[in-house]
Amino acid sequence: MPLPDFLSGTDNEPLHTFVQELLGTVKEQAARIDKLVEENEQLRAEIRHLKKHKGKPKIRPNVPGSDDQESEHSETDKTENSETGKDENNDHDHPPKGKRSRSQKPGETAAPPVKVSRVKTCTIPNPGPDWRFKGYADFHHTELELLFETVLYRRACYQTPDGFVMAPLPEHVRDRFGNNLKAHVLNFYHSCSTTQPLLLAWLHDHGCPISEGSLNKILTEGHDIFHQEKEQLLDVGLSCSTYLQADDTGARHQGKNGYCLFVGNPLFAYFRSSDSKSRINFLSCLQGQKPLYHLNSVAIAYMKQVKMADKWVTALSACGDQSFASEEEWENFLDNQSCKASQQRRWATEGVLKAALISQHRLES
Repeated sequence: MPLPDFLSGTDNEPLHTFVQELLGTVKEQAARIDKLVEENEQLRAEIRHLKKHKGKPKIRPNVPGSDDQESEHSETDKTENSETGKDENNDHDHPPKGKRSRSQKPGETAAPPVKVSRVKTCTIPNPGPDWRFKGYADFHHTELELLFETVLYRRACYQTPDGFVMAPLPEHVRDRFGNNLKAHVLNFYHSCSTTQPLLLAWLHDHGCPISEGSLNKILTEGHDIFHQEKEQLLDVGLSCSTYLQADDTGARHQGKNGYCLFVGNPLFAYFRSSDSKSRINFLSCLQGQKPLYHLNSVAIAYMKQVKMADKWVTALSACGDQSFASEEEWENFLDNQSCKASQQRRWATEGVLKAALISQHRLES
């Protein structure tokens, strides 16, 4: 680096040497600072990559005919990624995969396809005589019409010699609130996780004449058809599945330990809550709505497998193949055999439940 002009004309050699060394030190420090800044940027980029944070936006100039520039930018990006050790496929600085690509039209992935309910034509009154009609320009407008309708049915009443007669209600009217209202209330409560106070306030804000007790009744009562459908789901799932997955989780309810059992596979999912996680409870849950107890060779083989006492294995084997339609019948049968030990009764119950399950659904033992 050359000396400044005000020093070049002097004859002080020590001063020249000192300034020359000082300029060399400044130059060396500037090079080190540039290197440290570059390393710091690389480390920051690596930290953002490991923490899965978004990186700095890469804003490219909006210049017409910039195809060559885009290719240069892409090559530069690849070079930077290779220097910093980044993988293009795992670079979190890029936009998410769900974002619309350039080849797709605007709105193609932002919303489902538009379903037109009705078509309304907009016209211009009194068009000019020299105007030429060029067709229509389509515009979609979506609106919500939320209306709670309360219908007063006036039922004709007659007094007859045989008693009092009242005109029947329409077939779809069964109680004060209609099926569509109940369906939306259940959907908000279960699918949208809306609490009961918020749901009640929303209904009142939109003019629905419903009380807190009536809303609670809709949410908690009259759901036998849903429970029946859930139990049928397990029967159908077991009949058409080649394998099952099972798991359970525990939670406390009203000061007592409870368990939720999951049974399913990619085809279906079944959940059932109970107060036990024993093997007897698991086998009983798998039987669904058809409880059955089979005493046969499969049950005897299971009893031998768990090393049940030979005395009871021999006694139960001598009884032959038998079926019991309820837990009470099976318990009475064990009492008649004088099998009182709780551990022996438990192993025998597990065996007959397993045999019945294999027989019902043709499962492999």
